[in-house]
Amino acid sequence: MPRFKIHHITKYSYQVPVRDSANQIMLYPVKDQFQDVSKQELHITGTPPVDTYTDYYGNEVGSFMHAQPHAELRIESKIEVFTHSRVIPQDSHTKEDQWAQLQSLRLTVPYIDFLRLERFESQEAFKQIADGIESKSITPLQACIRLNGYVYKNFKYIQGVTSVESTVDEVWNLKAGVCQDFAQVLSV
Repeated sequence: MPRFKIHHITKYSYQVPVRDSANQIMLYPVKDQFQDVSKQELHITGTPPVDTYTDYYGNEVGSFMHAQPHAELRIESKIEVFTHSRVIPQDSHTKEDQWAQLQSLRLTVPYIDFLRLERFESQEAFKQIADGIESKSITPLQACIRLNGYVYKNFKYIQGVTSVESTVDEVWNLKAGVCQDFAQVLSV
């Protein structure tokens, strides 16, 4: 059972003191049959109360208000999680049934946000890669594995070349980035 210790710090520094800063934090790991959270510490400047709620996608989100004047706001999270193995998905249904099921989910809540096709300049190049691995002649799982392999072989993991605002086209043209960039490329 692998154990991970995650230490996250977000720090805001202001030239002049501010007050009444409203904040939202997403620092709560998923707790399910694949992951146990054994420890979680959250330290925030001024020790404001944090209200939590579950968002549309099932994530735990915290919000807080720091009302006192402050020139710096520091949010520090220390988490320890244990992960459990996942069974590899079964690929036993026919490819036609699997593609049809995915097609039917495209306009279904909560999948609509993840399965809608977004236009991007490199779309034709990406389509050629997908056609090259004959993605429609195999199951969705097999297609995902092959596309993942393409990204693994052809993109470089380089921190700092992208940001959270980077587009699919930027990542595609750089052929570099970090995990979130590769996930974004593979989700189109």
